[in-house]
Amino acid sequence: MGGPLRGGGPAAPGRPRGAAVLPGRVAAADRAGGGRRGGGPGGGRVPGTAEDEEHPPLREFWALRPELFAAVRPFLTDADQDVRASALFAALPLSEHPDLAGYRPELVGHAERFLAASTDRYRRGRVLAVLRRRGRDTAGLENAEDRAARAERLRRPADLKARGCAVPSL
Repeated sequence: MGGPLRGGGPAAPGRPRGAAVLPGRVAAADRAGGGRRGGGPGGGRVPGTAEDEEHPPLREFWALRPELFAAVRPFLTDADQDVRASALFAALPLSEHPDLAGYRPELVGHAERFLAASTDRYRRGRVLAVLRRRGRDTAGLENAEDRAARAERLRRPADLKARGCAVPSL
C-alpha cells in the first residue's frame, strides 16, 4: 500500500500503480460527506442541525471537513476527468463547512465545467441540486434529460396522493 491517498489497486492505463485508487478514496470521502442520506449533493441531511449535534461521531466528522477538503482540492484540476469528477463530488458536501465558504465560487466553476462535459444523469442531478440549494439559477445548465428527470421527481408525490397513498411532508 502507498501513502494516505494511494493504495495498491490496479492502475489506469498510463497512470502509476496506486494512482487509480485515488478516485475510490475521493468517492469514499464523498459518501462520508454526503451521499444519498448525507448533506452532500442530493442528500437530505443539513449540516449543523440538531440531528448532527446529537451524534458526536458525526459532529467530529463534520469538524474534519476543512482538512478533508484540503486533501481533495488538488484533484479538482487533475488531468483525468474521472478523478476531477470524483474530487468534485467529495468537495461539494465538504464545502458546506463555514470555514470553506470562500471556496464555493471555485467549486461552482468546476461544477459548471462538469455539467458542460458530462452525460451521467445521476451525477448531473446531484450537481444541479447543490447549485439550486445555493441559490443558483440552473435553467441554462440543464439539458432535456435533466428537465425531464426534475419534472418526474416533482410529479411523483402528486401521483401517490392521487392514488390515496400517504406522502411524507418535507
